[in-house]
Amino acid sequence: MIDLHRKAKKSRQPTPEGAWVLTERQRHGVAALVVSHSMRATILISLLLVGFCCASCRSTSDPKATWTPGEGYECLTAVRCFAFGPVGMDADTSTGECGFRAVLRSRNPSALFRLVVSNGTEEGKLYGLCGIRATDRASFDRYAAIVASTNAEVITLSGCIGGHKRAADVVEQTITGVYDKYLTKR
Repeated sequence: MIDLHRKAKKSRQPTPEGAWVLTERQRHGVAALVVSHSMRATILISLLLVGFCCASCRSTSDPKATWTPGEGYECLTAVRCFAFGPVGMDADTSTGECGFRAVLRSRNPSALFRLVVSNGTEEGKLYGLCGIRATDRASFDRYAAIVASTNAEVITLSGCIGGHKRAADVVEQTITGVYDKYLTKR
């Protein structure tokens, strides 16, 4: 640390009252040092507080990963975006995919996925169809025809890119196996 008093002694100017003052250049340097030290302390304290706050807010597990099949079903009947794989800036798992995985872990997933196709949003029906493909290939074609026949417009998300597609186009992608790598239990 710099001894400000020793530095100032070299060019102090006596005043008529006998006090010593710093030159303008020295005052600017002293002010910069004082600001610099107080800014460092402020930044350090801020970083520590933010670090402790963030550490206390962080969870070691994602609550959606432990959803029950019933919670997954409820999610899929109300979901408004169809997405598999990492999505968004943080490459998170979509809420719909978390719901899909919860239903897939159930004792009778094919029955729940058929209910999703019957009662879900258009995007939910697509998750239900993928679930039927994963659990009951024998009835997949029948349900694929039902979902494709509506040809509703759905919202999709792939990575950071969102858009609108026709349900029939997403059904065709499902038939060709585009989503197959996401249809297994993890």
